[in-house]
Amino acid sequence: MARGLARAQGSDLDGAIHDFSRAIEIDPTFKMAWYSRGYTQNLKGDHDSAIADHSRAIEIDPNLLEAWKSRGYARRMKGDLDGAIADFSSAIEINPKYVLGWTNRGLTKFDKGDLDGAIADHSRAIEIEPNLLAAWYNRG
Repeated sequence: MARGLARAQGSDLDGAIHDFSRAIEIDPTFKMAWYSRGYTQNLKGDHDSAIADHSRAIEIDPNLLEAWKSRGYARRMKGDLDGAIADFSSAIEINPKYVLGWTNRGLTKFDKGDLDGAIADHSRAIEIEPNLLAAWYNRG
């Protein structure tokens, strides 16, 4: 697993996916291997595979915020804005102070044309983390 993380940070995405896949073969209930492989697949632009892996991580641990956020990102990249909003909302339900859930949901609402919703979500992110530049920028 650690080698997979190192490979992903070093831009050896295929090597990282291989290592995460091997970890999954050894322990199919290892949620972080599923999440990490999905995250790496997002980096490669393989959003369908990322969605599948994040869904498996969520099945194993429904409270894994990172998997909800990353699956939401993959859905947003595929144009499934309603699915993305649902995933970001799930992350927010798990932890209402999860600022990345608020900002990502706000961006997705903006993509959907829901400007009031986007402003509200970015405003909430600013309340949580007043110095978060991205939330100020995105709200503007």
